[in-house]
Amino acid sequence: MTAGICALLLDGHPSWNVDSVRSALFETASYADSPSDSMGYGWPDALAAFHYSPSPYDTIRGPKFLTPYPNPFIPLEHSSITIPFQLDQLYTVEIRVYSITGRLIKEEYRGLLLPGRYTGERAFVWDGTDEDNEDVSSGLYYCLLITHGGKNAVTKIAVVR
Repeated sequence: MTAGICALLLDGHPSWNVDSVRSALFETASYADSPSDSMGYGWPDALAAFHYSPSPYDTIRGPKFLTPYPNPFIPLEHSSITIPFQLDQLYTVEIRVYSITGRLIKEEYRGLLLPGRYTGERAFVWDGTDEDNEDVSSGLYYCLLITHGGKNAVTKIAVVR
């Protein structure tokens, strides 16, 4: 299965070499944050690996979220959840987290951002607290990427306490 994923990654990214494929697979796998001797880097995430860097075959235009990690977010095991996103042009950006009932949990204004991938330290990082720094309860949460003048994007986050 992994060999097939590698073949598809090379097909979608003709300029990649072996190290590029390896980095994309390792950094987007299920245990990328904490590889172990027994599980290694975990299960590969083919879609996340494909979107590791822009491809000439990327058909989704506009702003979009990339795969949040770790998801589900378990506060006793992780200090935060990283929610990367990608912009295809210059946008003024706000990021909001809502409960499943529609209650605003967290809001972050990013201002005017250049096109590109916002991963790692540049991604939206949420610590599982609301605006009053109170821990949120277990459940599903929606993260909304609001771009003024463009489309919006949404992704789901699971919090398990």
